[in-house]
Amino acid sequence: FGFSTFRKNTFLTYISIVDIKGANINEKAFLNFRTSESGDYSFDTDSSHDLFPILQSNREPIKSVNFIDENSIEKTIIDTINGRRCVEVENASSFDSNVFIYENRNYLNDTYNINCSYERFAGSIKGRVTNNMNTKIRNASLLMHGKVLKIGDIDPNYSVSLNRLEVIGAPIGNNEMLADILADESNHNIVKYYLDENINGYFDYAVLLGFIDNNSTIDIKSNSIGDVYGKTLIAIRINDSKVEGIYDLSSLENDVENIEGLYDSNGNSIRGDETVINTYSFDKDASITQLYIEGIDNYDQGNLESNVPFYGEVYLYNNLQREYDLLNSNVIMYDELNKFLSSDNYITIKFVPSSRDPLYRKISLPVVRAIASK
Repeated sequence: FGFSTFRKNTFLTYISIVDIKGANINEKAFLNFRTSESGDYSFDTDSSHDLFPILQSNREPIKSVNFIDENSIEKTIIDTINGRRCVEVENASSFDSNVFIYENRNYLNDTYNINCSYERFAGSIKGRVTNNMNTKIRNASLLMHGKVLKIGDIDPNYSVSLNRLEVIGAPIGNNEMLADILADESNHNIVKYYLDENINGYFDYAVLLGFIDNNSTIDIKSNSIGDVYGKTLIAIRINDSKVEGIYDLSSLENDVENIEGLYDSNGNSIRGDETVINTYSFDKDASITQLYIEGIDNYDQGNLESNVPFYGEVYLYNNLQREYDLLNSNVIMYDELNKFLSSDNYITIKFVPSSRDPLYRKISLPVVRAIASK
């Protein structure tokens, strides 16, 4: 797990991922037990938590209660006694890793006391992160679709404003490169694991990511295990808090009707140089005062797995003239909305790529957004 193994007796290192959504938490941890001398050790945990060993021979979780690794004399016995899941490891070899997956689902968030607010309005990002814990949050970042705000360390009982932080472009579709931005080398793999499991396609919320040391709700009790050291990746999903009475809405919050061309609605992307026509919709009760087109920053054109931004012409369907008008500005003001926006808040847009990407990568389309009141 990237920690020093200079320990005596049996010791535990762990990496934990804490996924916070509102008041509930899902925690998944990878526990690595090792002993400095060959022998036996045991531990137990609450039986309401899932615990699975991973065989070194295939690295897959084993959900049976007892098993013997065919490649060694080591034996692991798991039993449930008095509401605790008891684990005994016999004949453990010195410094060999014994890895378990530990999962604790849907418990109330009374441990990780972090307050987050996030607001996007007409392309700007505002908000605040307050660390009410007695431990530092390290290497914190705010992740959005195609964008990252690097926050850095947040000291205990300290608040950081997001208002003046630089927004940098982030790769779409390439979690390897995205993890490079969000984490240092020692934390790269666990961040990539989180991204692979949770970030797929377009998303219209923000995620606060950061690390804390030796602070976890992992419920492990043992008389034979000495030192415990680990780190926890905190991932907090934050929905746009909105300006009171005024909203910055994404057209991708509702289903997109693809009229022409090949369009991937999950990732809001296309391929090649084929023209694509989509109809987008906003809440029919929203009183829209402005539309704007938000493009994706070009992060790395040389990477095969990364999406590239759309280059080409954008046309809006003119409901009055019944033809498409070339969009010459990224902003459509109120006095022009009646030409393009229907009475029930539908708008049809044609995207004409300027050329085919030579590597035939996915092309991220701009996102149509609206300033509205309700």
